[in-house]
Amino acid sequence: MKKILIINLFFAILLAACTEPIELDLNTDDNVRLVVDALLTTETKAHLVKLNLTRDYFKEGVPDAAEGAAVTLSDGTTTETLTELTPGNYFTSEDYSGEENKTYTLRIEYGGEVYTSTSTLTPVAPIDNISYEFQEALEEDEEDYYILYGSFQEPAEEGQNYLWKLKVNGEYVTPNVIDWAFTSDEFVNGSYAEDVEFFDFEAEIGDTVTFEQFSISTEVLDNFTAILLETEFRGGLFDGAPANVPSNVDGGAVG
Repeated sequence: MKKILIINLFFAILLAACTEPIELDLNTDDNVRLVVDALLTTETKAHLVKLNLTRDYFKEGVPDAAEGAAVTLSDGTTTETLTELTPGNYFTSEDYSGEENKTYTLRIEYGGEVYTSTSTLTPVAPIDNISYEFQEALEEDEEDYYILYGSFQEPAEEGQNYLWKLKVNGEYVTPNVIDWAFTSDEFVNGSYAEDVEFFDFEAEIGDTVTFEQFSISTEVLDNFTAILLETEFRGGLFDGAPANVPSNVDGGAVG
């Protein structure tokens, strides 16, 4: 018994000796970066470019908005100047729409720096069919829900990338990248995607459900994937070292 107590005490002292607090300087005023969140589509509407600033990892609350920036969107022929309607939220005119196969450049002047991002608006495959299936809740404390299915022909050309979102009564039930569905055509190129299960959602009779399918660039797909790898898919014993998420915005911004 004495030997066991001595051994246990030895390990307790050894473990205590290996503990040392480490102060991390994760984000000072010298390395704050601009965060760009923007999506241009062929829809005719006021398109949003949202600008925020990075902040310390352990700092609570919402990120600070990047106010007072000069934001333009150009297709090489015409230039649209965006208006800041609320702090950090910059909008095009309400009749603005992107055109397929055109290349657009987003230019942002903020804090004495210039940031740019260039991307081509590629066509997206049309959706042939949307269906849903009602599912009763398995537990008393759960809600009934629906499963949404979609079908479309994937084009024969390689290199297509897709993003899917879902709205109920005009509000996204998939508000951020964690809830979105996205993929490349690497394993399904040229195939017919029939009754693919996309989303589970809750709704009532009479609700309006909107399913959205987007074409995105490889850079955007890589950005979304990296965000999940550094957040939702992290925490295992054999995870690699954390890394910065790639961006398709030049000048040192992220997003």
